[in-house]
Amino acid sequence: MTDHRLSRLVLACLLASAAALTSAAEVGGAATTRESSASSDINASAVTPASAQARAEASFRARDYAGAVDWSLRYFKEGGNDSRMRSLLARASYFSNDFENAARNLHVEVSQAERANLAPTEEGLKLLAACYARLNDITGQIWALEKLVTYYPKREHWAELILQTEKRANLSEGLALDLWRLKLVTGTLQTSADYLQAVKLALGAGYPADAKAMLDKGFASGVLGTGAEADNHRRLRDSVARQTAEGKKAASDREPPAPASAPRFGSPQIDAGFRLVGYGETARGIAMMERELQQAGSKRPQVDKLHLGIAYLMAGRKSEAIAIFKTVTGVHGAADLGRLWYLYALRSSMS
Repeated sequence: MTDHRLSRLVLACLLASAAALTSAAEVGGAATTRESSASSDINASAVTPASAQARAEASFRARDYAGAVDWSLRYFKEGGNDSRMRSLLARASYFSNDFENAARNLHVEVSQAERANLAPTEEGLKLLAACYARLNDITGQIWALEKLVTYYPKREHWAELILQTEKRANLSEGLALDLWRLKLVTGTLQTSADYLQAVKLALGAGYPADAKAMLDKGFASGVLGTGAEADNHRRLRDSVARQTAEGKKAASDREPPAPASAPRFGSPQIDAGFRLVGYGETARGIAMMERELQQAGSKRPQVDKLHLGIAYLMAGRKSEAIAIFKTVTGVHGAADLGRLWYLYALRSSMS
């Protein structure tokens, strides 16, 4: 089989569910073929990489995935090294419900692509994430999803990554707004309930400018301002617009805007500077945040660095945002969010 035909075979088989397409007659025929193949050939000394590859491909075409696994393994045992056979082995393992071996081979496939400075296939990464999900390995699942948003930053991939990170990180209320800010910029706020929850968090934390940005996006997308709650949405928008205007006036008068309450997380000066950035006083707000971070004694340095990174992004200073997000470390929610914001900044810097 030529390289071109093998590539077409692999792609066609990977995009369809084997279970949905396999009839009882095909399964029976495949099983008979496999038994005959296994007994007569798999231990035969005359097996070569080429013949094992042909057997593996034939088994895969017949949806005899267990046979495809056997012959793929024999191919590598005989010295074969075609990376496409690794792909076939991974998919055959997945369709055989051997998710552990499927994940291991898919992980090798991703690593090989990256070492060759190639993007792993979107299908392979989605399959890898599915394997880890079936294995209840949330760390592995997040790793695969991170690769997906790195190479294929689609809204659905971001939504799943944010969801799984939120589950693992068990984010505190004090960091929840940073998650909703990320949902806003990645386009993963979908329903009116999503937007209203984000607005509620922003207002409660003393960030009406963030709330206004969320409402503006909700109205522009048509999610808000329609239906039975349209009047309530408009009244909320008007109220938030007034609060934002008042905050901007105070900021332009050189007075740091007062928060609705003391920040639960992060330093007060970082919080004040962050709100200045939201009101358009970008240079002054970032300078305030930078000065605070340079001083020793911050009680929440990781949260402070996370917020400075977001402020850099808001100011269009992407390289600085990427650099500081990389320094948000530890085993806590701020580090998890820092990682997501880093991935977002990294990708947005390429566009």
